[in-house]
Amino acid sequence: DEVINHSSQVSIYRQIAKLDLPAPKILGEHSGNGSGQPFLVMEYIPGQYFSGSQLDLSLTGSAIKRLHQGFSDYSGINIPELEVIQDNSHDILNRFLATRDHWDLKFGPELALVIRQHIDLVVETEAICSDSIAALMEEKRSVLHMDLHPHNIIVGSGRATIIDVDSLKICIWPSVLGFGFYKLARQTLAKNTIGTNNLAGLRDFFTVISSDFSSKKNIVEICYLGALTEILRRIIIIFEGNLDAQVSPWNEVLEIQLRALTEVPFIFNQYLR
Repeated sequence: DEVINHSSQVSIYRQIAKLDLPAPKILGEHSGNGSGQPFLVMEYIPGQYFSGSQLDLSLTGSAIKRLHQGFSDYSGINIPELEVIQDNSHDILNRFLATRDHWDLKFGPELALVIRQHIDLVVETEAICSDSIAALMEEKRSVLHMDLHPHNIIVGSGRATIIDVDSLKICIWPSVLGFGFYKLARQTLAKNTIGTNNLAGLRDFFTVISSDFSSKKNIVEICYLGALTEILRRIIIIFEGNLDAQVSPWNEVLEIQLRALTEVPFIFNQYLR
């Protein structure tokens, strides 16, 4: 599997180099082997993480659009397909709820309190997403970057570069763009003075990254549903990783994901609806 994955990575980076896409390039040979382990050597990308400035929004919107265009008809090998939501999400959630008496011991009192404060919203969101999954499943799948957050975007020298290329997966587009818009809009609002420029800039950003996609549904509404479903998928992964005697390595980001369920409606309502 490791060799197959390495071959897939090489194929992806060849596509990036061929089309000069806004992502890191391999230096020298496309692949190598050291101590029995395959490796790739990447170019250094100077700059700063995405800050949410108007310039960053403009450059990043164009970069995301170009990257996704470059893989729109890509037929490379062994690209994983990302599930929209776990088939057994309801069962996992119920099993996790049955362990509530042990949350303080498992998570510590502070995180356990955050879970209790948000668990009803998780249950409500799971019901909404399960009822609406058919609408998402009708949407186009293609190779997209499924983890568009501020630390996966480097801005410098008048351009934005999308890193963490391993996050290119075969995905439902509203989940990718809805989640990405939420994460980057959140950074914009956290790091900049809120005003009319933010409003216009975020709307323009959303228009750019979604302009190559179409839907029978309202674009904003299907991306809103996609964002909620992707956040729920990540929460369910963490919940499942804590069942029985397990401790999920993702517990450190559980609070962030739980709070996202309240932030997504606010951001979409304020800036897109």
